[in-house]
Amino acid sequence: MIVTADGAVTLHKWSAARVGAVDAFAVDGGTLTELGSVLLRAGATPAGVVVN
Repeated sequence: MIVTADGAVTLHKWSAARVGAVDAFAVDGGTLTELGSVLLRAGATPAGVVVN
């Protein structure tokens, strides 16, 4: 599931190895950079967070 800044939700299929994982991706100059989940703060889900 991808939650965008406007609150839209997009569902995607992921490999079984990633089910249950929480990952964040930062867009940097048109590329996606995977961030560690430890960088995520408690509270509302920020834009661009991918929750499998």
